[in-house]
Amino acid sequence: MNKSYIILAYLALFCFSLVDNGRGPSYPSILSDLGIDTAKGSYLFSIASFIGIIVNVFSSWWLPKFGPVVATRLSLFLLGMTSFVMYISYSLKSYFWLLFASVILGLALAILTITVNILVTNGSPVLQVRKYLNGLHSVYGVSSLSAPFILSLFFKYNFSWGHYYLILSSIPILILLFTLNVKRIQNTSISKAVFKGAIPLKPRVIFGFLFGFYISGELLISSRIVYILKKNYGFSEIDSNNGLMIFFLLLFLGRLFFMIKEVKIDSKKILISSSLVSLLLSIISINGWPYALAFCGLSFSCFFPVATEYLGQRFSKNVDYMIASSMTWAGPVVAFFHWAFGQAIDMFGIFHSMFIIPFIILSTLILTLMT
Repeated sequence: MNKSYIILAYLALFCFSLVDNGRGPSYPSILSDLGIDTAKGSYLFSIASFIGIIVNVFSSWWLPKFGPVVATRLSLFLLGMTSFVMYISYSLKSYFWLLFASVILGLALAILTITVNILVTNGSPVLQVRKYLNGLHSVYGVSSLSAPFILSLFFKYNFSWGHYYLILSSIPILILLFTLNVKRIQNTSISKAVFKGAIPLKPRVIFGFLFGFYISGELLISSRIVYILKKNYGFSEIDSNNGLMIFFLLLFLGRLFFMIKEVKIDSKKILISSSLVSLLLSIISINGWPYALAFCGLSFSCFFPVATEYLGQRFSKNVDYMIASSMTWAGPVVAFFHWAFGQAIDMFGIFHSMFIIPFIILSTLILTLMT
């Protein structure tokens, strides 16, 4: 076990989540402050995903060259830049700088999506990988919960999303300096030889699309639930932000449970159950109980860490390669749905656009059954 890899991964993901999940509760204010509609606003999310695709495609070059430790440090620097550019966008009321911030965030997102999982799988005892992966994503849950809470306080005391990002810009740099003594990983499956087609295309595509559809579902809810509750159901800003906080609280509690309690259930069965419950909740949210969307946080909570563990079980000798390859295939799916959801809202309205969410979850279930 190497605690330094786990600490670096946990701190990096905590910081990323504060930056990334500040966009959801800020989204209505960003639209009004910059004077843009939802179609233009969707590029705040889709551009980051599109840039992530490009970075992931070249992971066979940069990951063996730099390794996950150095790459994670680079992503921390990029997160600091993202936050500061978001503040510039607010100060200048500039849509251009908003999109530029999304580009930088996409670079950091693509790197971290791959490296933090590799750091944890390499730093954890073999029999406790699920536990530490759930711990990793519990950290994400805590910071995801913190972001809307902090922003609510900012709005309450007449500060803005710009001030949130200005203060946040220093945190990644502090974490970067704090973790400079972490040594590079040695003797992992990250090598250029491994990246030369060690695993057939079909399982890489299936797992990539599986992660892509799941991530799209989680991100669409977390980034749009405030807007959906406020605009479609007439909730106040406080109640809308409460919906987001409930989502992240349940996401955190579910992952914390899986970290503390050893659940001796087959990984694939857990993934199928998670998808079925999420599908049911997403349908209920459309048909009468809006907060059911927030309760998807609980059903989603176990999916990503268990899916990562399941990937490791299926491809134990090439798990680092499969993580990188899966994230490469996941990128286009996430980018497409971020863009499509924004366009659908503009063309058909919020209510009809919400049917995209159960479609995504149903697709996740089908892909899980195909693995």
